[in-house]
Amino acid sequence: MEIDIRDTEEYGVIVHMDEITGDEFDDYLSESVYALFDKGEENGQTIFYFGLASSIEKVEKIVGKFTKALNKPMEN
Repeated sequence: MEIDIRDTEEYGVIVHMDEITGDEFDDYLSESVYALFDKGEENGQTIFYFGLASSIEKVEKIVGKFTKALNKPMEN
């Protein structure tokens, strides 16, 4: 799983990841975190746009919590 986080002049903070991980991240953002974002797809990757008002540090923290949640065993 490769996740690329960038701070761009045009879109603010964006996150690139593969489509499967992107689906899981979308669910995580919608169900576990209150964060405004837009989403797109390009070249088999999902791109999350967090906007010009977002900070890369806060988005990195959200992605870190998401990756930790992925590694936890599922509860029944």
